[in-house]
This record gives sequence, structure tokens and C-alpha cells, in this order.
Amino acid sequence: MEASRATPTPTATLRFTLLRHGQSTWNAQGRLQGSTDAACLTPKGIEQAKDAAARLRDTHFHAMVHSPLRRAADTAAIVWGERAGPKHALHDLRELDLHSWEGALKTEAAARDPGAYAAWKDRPAAFQLDGRRPVCDLWRRARSVWRALLDPGGALRGSLGPAQGAPSVLLVAHQGMNKALISTALGLEEDAFRSLPQANSAYTCLDIGLGQQPGIHSVTVVCLNQGPIHNILAGISTTTSGLLVLLARAADADEQERTAAAVAQALGLEGPSWQTPQASEDAADLPGSILSLAATDDGPTLVCLDAGGVEALLHACLGTRPEAVRWARQPGTLTVLQFEAKGDAMRPVVHCANCVLQG
Repeated sequence: MEASRATPTPTATLRFTLLRHGQSTWNAQGRLQGSTDAACLTPKGIEQAKDAAARLRDTHFHAMVHSPLRRAADTAAIVWGERAGPKHALHDLRELDLHSWEGALKTEAAARDPGAYAAWKDRPAAFQLDGRRPVCDLWRRARSVWRALLDPGGALRGSLGPAQGAPSVLLVAHQGMNKALISTALGLEEDAFRSLPQANSAYTCLDIGLGQQPGIHSVTVVCLNQGPIHNILAGISTTTSGLLVLLARAADADEQERTAAAVAQALGLEGPSWQTPQASEDAADLPGSILSLAATDDGPTLVCLDAGGVEALLHACLGTRPEAVRWARQPGTLTVLQFEAKGDAMRPVVHCANCVLQG
């Protein structure tokens, strides 16, 4: 279900907190899980789930919906704790189907089907396996999940919370499924599959405004891939060009400096060296000027700018439409972007957005 082209005043707003499960045994082994249910949480994954529970301890949820697969269901149980309210396992929330690859090491799948594996990594919309298009199938399933959750008469809509106010729903699933849910809400197509990674036990908050007709009418991304900074940055090469760390300017200069120092430490840098664009710089030129820094710098580029500039940059990178999608403007938060060269183009990867520094 995609953001509508017109944006009428919402008749109701729901907040969805999309959480990825903790590390599983097959995550740790580098196996392709797909929608199999053979893996379970590792001890590290259990601790990650407990950490997520602590971070969300004070959040009130009206309901929880989760994938039936064990790694997600067990994470959901830990995070939900003793809360009251309806809980639903939804089959369509399972991870994407990887058919004959499921259970194989990633290296085995790459050696067995090099062409398909290359498409899986670089051209997800064109990726075919066993006569199916797994990422396209996942997008269709994500839209069906939104229909069940949001449409009048949807299978779960009536149990998610009061018709008025702002019901809050915890949704626990998988990296691929959560990426598809976020992308379809933002109006992004299947090629965005590699642009929005979701770390184990990290969560994304979306405020979704509903109109009188079925469908999503407006979306505010409150935070994207919120979690401990070392989890978010794990696996990101800090020596290659294209890594851009944005700090939304805070009113408290001391707090801003502390955040800068913590980020620099997490990146293994000697110390923070934030570049601050001039306030007089034309907002229309801001995304291009900042992206040029990321393209030419040999290491991470750390940029401090106002929250409106962060929002403009995210719109420019992902192609989200300001009339239907809003990136929340939150001073003092972090946004981490990376630009991967793919032929003549640069693919943006949003590792996190509007996130509060944690751990």
C-alpha cells in the first residue's frame, strides 16, 4: 500500500513500531534464512531482544502483530513482556521466500547461481529464482499486510486500537519484510530493497495518517533503524568514500559536542571534525553540495546542519515525495548515509535516520 498522490487531512493516525528480531543462529552462520523456521535466537539475539525491550519499556502499545516464525515470535514475546492488549501472528509477515536457497550459506548460493546472486545483490526487482521473483512477491505481500492493518474492514484493523486518538502498534518481523513495509509506505519500489537496512533488534517508527478511503494518505518517519550505534555501524566500511554522518543541529552546543565525540569514537576516528554548511546556503542546492562531499572524501564525512536540511537530503537521496512523506525534524539526532557505486550511478543506503545516540 503506497502513499497517496493527494494528501487529504487524516481522519486518524496510527504509529507503527517495526522491530527486527534479534540475531538468529542462521544470521550468525551467514545462512540465507528466507521463510524457513529452522533458526532460533542465539544467546546474543536474546540479549538484543532484552535490550530492545528496555529501550521500549516506557512505550505504550495498544496491540502487537508479529511474524509466526520462531525467531520473530520469541523476540516479540520478550519485548511485549507483561503488557495487556491483543496479540496476533500474521502469516504474511514472514520473511521473503528464497525457495531453493533457503539454508544455504551465502557463499554457496553465490557459487551455485552467480547470475541470480548478482541480481539479488544489485538488481532486486529483476532477481529471479526457481521461476519466481522473490523481492517482487515480498512487495505484494507487504501491501497486503498494510491492507489488513489499515483498510476499513481489514482483517486486523478493528483490533489495533481506538478509532480516535493515536493508536500505537508493535510490529515484529524480519529485515526483508520490514524493508518492504517501510518502502511501500513511503511509495518506493522494489529497487529500494538494498537502500534501507534494518539491524537486529533495531526499530523504525512510522506515523501513518489515514483518510476516509482505503490506503495510506500520509507518512511521517519518526526514526529509521533506531538502535545502539555500534549495531547500526557494524559492517560499514569507514575507509571507503561515500559514508556521510549527519548530526541535526541541537540547541545545546555541549550536548552536540558530546554526540560528535561519541560518533567519532564509534567510527574509530581520531576526533570529530564536523563540517557545517553556511546558514545562507540555498536550500535547493544543499543536497547536491553535501553529497559532493561524500563522493570526494576518502573517509567518513561528518556534517552538522539543521533538521530541515537533513529532511531535504533524505528526500533527495530516496526520492520520497514531500507532499506524502515527512521525515521528522528532530534536533540532535543522527542520520547515517552511505553511497555505493553501482556502474555509473551511486546507490544511497540509509543506515539510520533521526536516531538518538544509544550505546
